Amino acid sequence: MASTANTPKPEMDGWRSEKVTIGNYISLAIAIVFFSGVCASTHWWGIFDFTTLNGGFGKLVSGVSQNADGIHTAMANFRGKGGSGAIDGFMFALTLVPTVMFALAMITIFDHFGALKACRQLLTPILRPLIGVPGAAGLALIASLQSTDGGAALTRQLKDDNVLTDREINNFAAFQMTADACITN
Repeated sequence: MASTANTPKPEMDGWRSEKVTIGNYISLAIAIVFFSGVCASTHWWGIFDFTTLNGGFGKLVSGVSQNADGIHTAMANFRGKGGSGAIDGFMFALTLVPTVMFALAMITIFDHFGALKACRQLLTPILRPLIGVPGAAGLALIASLQSTDGGAALTRQLKDDNVLTDREINNFAAFQMTADACITN
């Protein structure tokens, strides 16, 4: 007897017959702009960018020196200069937790407004032949290209909701691994 635990939901197979409204497309457009990095800036429109809203750590004073010109401070990043080992990895991991939580919250909001439904409608004819995944993986694809861990988290959410099969997860994970490596590293 075949297992049905990891098969797509019946409504996922009928993506062509789904009723997609203009509001769903607007939600998708906002999600694409939000996760794509198009609005990354220190100007007012930076509020529409995922990375800008996440922010970054400021500088910490790592030393103070005095010479004839006055008192000077040496600055270091949050993890310190020359650090290595478990503490360095732990501090890096701490920076990821709020980012992933924020990405999942935003994806849930976009899903509530129908962005995933519109994404599935528009992108399935493109993504299915290219990398073998349904269009519902489109937001995860965009988040992956920006190299956020939200892409991986959204992929996990799509798996848990049985939107992606095991084969589709393998295809998409291979894409995410190569896309992130080229852009970020």
